Amino acid sequence: HIPSLLFLANQAAYPQNATEQAAGEERKDASRTDKTATGGDETDPGAVPPWMTESGRERSVPEPASVNPEAVKFWEQAAELGSLTALDELAAYYETVARNVQDPAERQQLQASAMTASTALVRKNDVRGFKRMARYYEQGIGVQPNKELHRDYVLKAAETNDPEALVEKARLLIKGEGMEPDPKAALEILTRLEPNQVRPVPGLYFLLGYLHEEGLGTQRDTALAYQFYMKGAEQEDDKAMNNLGSMYEGGNGVAKNLDEAKKWYKQAAALGNEDARANVERVKEKMKKAVK
Repeated sequence: HIPSLLFLANQAAYPQNATEQAAGEERKDASRTDKTATGGDETDPGAVPPWMTESGRERSVPEPASVNPEAVKFWEQAAELGSLTALDELAAYYETVARNVQDPAERQQLQASAMTASTALVRKNDVRGFKRMARYYEQGIGVQPNKELHRDYVLKAAETNDPEALVEKARLLIKGEGMEPDPKAALEILTRLEPNQVRPVPGLYFLLGYLHEEGLGTQRDTALAYQFYMKGAEQEDDKAMNNLGSMYEGGNGVAKNLDEAKKWYKQAAALGNEDARANVERVKEKMKKAVK
């Protein structure tokens, strides 16, 4: 029974989430289709996986630093029954453990295992496999970074109208990575996607804000850019928060306010934005000089 195998796998792999997963499985079981009972895949490819929050961020629980063979066994059994979700979760598990091991050879082996599971998804034309492979080639996870392959997998994923893939395609169009820059086409993609979000799509509002702030593909509109950045900040987008700080620091589209600038920079820095960390220190120096 695929749902049971997935639950057991996640319980073994992420024991801190066991209670929350159990509640989620009870809700899912109430709406299962006959397809699941006969071995078909049971989860929407866009569904929020158990190790992530609704906003698309990793859950704040300790990550496993070693592979639990029982978890792998349950995922492999579910995959043998036809569950593509099992392959996706298995790839994510190997990635997670790889981030927390010290030995380079062990990390490489784990990343190779993640690649194997993702490749199996690609063979099934599953968008989750395309998105994982795109990220692997962008960030050099288990492979050498390759901009062309990253672009190709992004475009394959975007053909499925996956929201995250469409946002990444828009980013490539804005930057002109591996294709002719076309901010107008990027804006059209994002504008169509924005009102149709089933749940928050990371990076969407940041890119919309950026295009309007810089006047790319549209007329420059800092007031609208500010609104988009605020929506992104509400979804904990560190880049949107950092750009809000920049707008307040420079008085761009809003009244200049170093206190507000520092607030947004600090929030972005707390989420790991390195640019924001440097911006916090710079604004602090400005505020010190203003007092003298």
